[in-house]
Amino acid sequence: MAEKTRVRRTADERIISIEQKIKFHKEKIDLLEKQKKKILSPAQKKKTKDDTLNEIYKAAKASGKSLDDVLAMIKTE
Repeated sequence: MAEKTRVRRTADERIISIEQKIKFHKEKIDLLEKQKKKILSPAQKKKTKDDTLNEIYKAAKASGKSLDDVLAMIKTE
């Protein structure tokens, strides 16, 4: 029977292996931190039609135009 000898890794090889494992797990931790941040952040509210119309109204009012003027501008285009 042929006797198998154990291949011994040097200290540098073991350190490199450990550093690779640390890097791998840090990347996974960063990914989990991003997921946690996303869960904890408040959800952004989607604009409704009313919100958009209110913005148009406020912009028209700020520029000194009436809603009839804005409606006339929209119809001409």
